[in-house]
Order: sequence, then structure tokens, then C-alpha cells
Amino acid sequence: MLLNYAGLYRCLKKSRTFAGTLFLTGLLGLIFSYDSFSGYHGFILTARHISSDFIRWPHVLACSAINFRQSSGQSTKRESFDTVWDSRFNYTEVQTFISGYQHSCTTDEASVAIDIKERPSDCSQCPSRGMASTINAVTNTFLLCRESQPPRRFRVVGDGWSYGDWHDYFRNFTDTAPPCAVVDAEPQAAPNVAVVSVTANGSVDFSRSPKHINMLLNLDRPLFNLYPAFAAYEKAHGPDVVLRKKSRLSLALLTPQPDILQLIEAIWTNLQATSGGFIAIHIRRGDKVLYEAATFPVVLYHRALKRHCLERPGQCPKTVFLLSDDADAMAEFRRAARACFHVTDFPTEARKLPAAIWNATAVRSLRRARDGRVDLADQVQRAMHAKEMIASMYLAALADSVICTYSSNVCRLVALLRGSGSLHGEVVSLDWPSWTTF
Repeated sequence: MLLNYAGLYRCLKKSRTFAGTLFLTGLLGLIFSYDSFSGYHGFILTARHISSDFIRWPHVLACSAINFRQSSGQSTKRESFDTVWDSRFNYTEVQTFISGYQHSCTTDEASVAIDIKERPSDCSQCPSRGMASTINAVTNTFLLCRESQPPRRFRVVGDGWSYGDWHDYFRNFTDTAPPCAVVDAEPQAAPNVAVVSVTANGSVDFSRSPKHINMLLNLDRPLFNLYPAFAAYEKAHGPDVVLRKKSRLSLALLTPQPDILQLIEAIWTNLQATSGGFIAIHIRRGDKVLYEAATFPVVLYHRALKRHCLERPGQCPKTVFLLSDDADAMAEFRRAARACFHVTDFPTEARKLPAAIWNATAVRSLRRARDGRVDLADQVQRAMHAKEMIASMYLAALADSVICTYSSNVCRLVALLRGSGSLHGEVVSLDWPSWTTF
């Protein structure tokens, strides 16, 4: 069954009255009182969230009523990129995590390796994971390793990934020599299965697993054994605590390589210069029906943007940085928002850069069809797509605020990169009302 929110939006719009919207919201709440975060239950949770939004803002949101931030004539000097980067992504808690891992990894006796190499060509039933899905799987597994008693060393076997090698994009934050090497270290066991549970006090228990775990992410569905542990751990500690813990280890593990960092700095500098800041919007497309929340009409993203700015008079920049792999959705959003906002995206900004930073003339833009797969593109295109995606996620994390859908791996990763700021209104989700780890 195809789940699409356009019909819900039209229904709410035609109700026109507070009472009509309240009735629809109440009806959804009475009939469907689920808290699940996937499939049809996720659709209902999303519908309830959207309906509640229409109760709070039932009238037309006029773009002309927005009081934008005044960026001209600023007397204060803008912070340098290095200063902003360190304050956002390399702060004390991240450094403490790194030093703590480097100290304990030499004595940790057990380990977990997650092998992310591309699925075999003769395995049509093997899962095909996108970049954001893979990164979320890696960071979730890393979290369980460090929260287990006793802690386990962690390894990403990243050679032969669909996008190249993991180290092509992310630095190794530990000593590159065994036993502490995190990236591309050889696993210490043949492929096997992890058995994990969460104890009554919220700690992670791997005691029924092999001493050295080696999971092949794209060969089978090993994480299905870990999903109950993810859920139980989040339930025991709460999403806010989990977000803070996972954010620190994610920022350590996902530090971009220098060439990607240079790309981020160049685009960030241009975006800041336009209106003293920017808002990031991620329009999700290409979802698997029933497994994740379905497609949103673009008009809801535009509505959320206007509402967000109306709630913050004088604080909202006019520049919008748009992320999506759907060219039609991006064009539709531009048409809807161009009267009041300056809308740009990665390809537009990248074309302004010197070829030494991003050779736009040598790369055709990779915009996947909704039923397409990045793993069918050639290796050059996959690598460029990966760099674009990593840079775009970090740019979204550097934005004043983000509008996205928490059902999306990309949105949840951006929230992780933003850390505790995601808990204070900096991330606006159109569907799930709060962040979750999976």
C-alpha cells in the first residue's frame, strides 16, 4: 500500500476551521494510538504530528509577514571557520571520549567488527544500504560496544565499500596500529552472529556472543539481532541521553578527511556571506514503502520553513541550503520559496569553487531516480556522491537550524552531528516528533 501525505494535507487544508482540524487529529489519535517508528505505525505517528501542527497554525502562513535577520551593517566580526568547527564538532566532551577510548582500547579483551564491503554481485537477496543507513548502523554498533560491560574494541572493515574505502572519507581517530585501530583493521574472527541484550540497569551485555564478533553488514541482516538492543538501550536511558552519548562517538568516528573539510569550509564561507547564516532543509525521497515513512508533499516543507521563521522574528536568515536526491522536488521547492528566500544547494555552490576544491566540470550531478540505486553508478560517481553527501550533512549541522524528517537516516545523522543543540528546537521534524537512534 502506498502511503502518501498529500491527501492528508489536502484534507486538513479543506477543513479550514480549527474544529475540523481538531476533529481529524482526534480521530487519528483515537483510532491509531501507536508509538512504533516504522511502517504503517510510523505513518500514523507522522499524520498525528502534522495534524497537531495544523491545530497550532491553522491559518495561511504569509511569507510577507516574516521579519528576517538583518545581515548588513554588522559591527561584530564573524567567527572563523576553525573556531566554529571546533565549537560544534571538536569540543571538550568529544576530546574526552577520544582520549578515553585510546586509553582503554589497549586493555579491552573482546571486540566487534562490522564489515561494510559491497554485497556480492551474485547475491540478489542481499541488502543494499545507502551511505546514511550504513553510517547509522556503524555508529549504533559502536555505541553498544562502548556501553557494554566490559567495553569492547570496535573495528570498521571499510575496504570494498560501495563508495570506495571508509578511510577515503573519514579519518582514523585512534592509533592506526593494532589493537586500537578502528578503521580497516582486520577482524579477529570469521563471520559470526552477535547476541546482545540490555540489563535491568541499562548496561549492554554481550556475554552470550563470541569474544570477537565479525558482522557482514551487506551480506545478511545481522543488525536484526541488534535492533532489540538498540530499542531497549534507548528505552532504559531515554533518547536525549542516547543522543548525547552517540553524538560524541559519532563526531570522533566521522571526522572528514582534509579534502572534504576544505570543501565544507569553502561552501560554508559563501553561505555565511549571503545573509549571515542559513537554514538547511532536507527533502527525503526514495523510501521503501511500509518500512519507512512515505513521501511528503513539498508544500509541507515550505510551510514548515515559514512557520519556523514566523516563530523567530528577526532571527531567520533568508538563505536556504537545500538537500535532496530528487531534482523535481528541489525545483518545486525553489518555485514555492523563491519569492521570499534565497534557495541554493550543493551543486550550485560547488560550481562557484576553484577546480582544486571541486572540479564541477568533470562531474555530472548524481541525482538518483526514486527506484534507482547508487551502487549501480560507476566508482567515480559513487565517490563524488559520497563526498557531496558528507559535506552536505556537515553543512546542515553548521546551519542555524534544520528542517527535515526524523524518519530519515540523513536527518537523524545531522541531529547527531549537531549534538545537544538538536534538543533545543534547532532541528524541526515534519514527521516523528523526536529523535530516535534507529
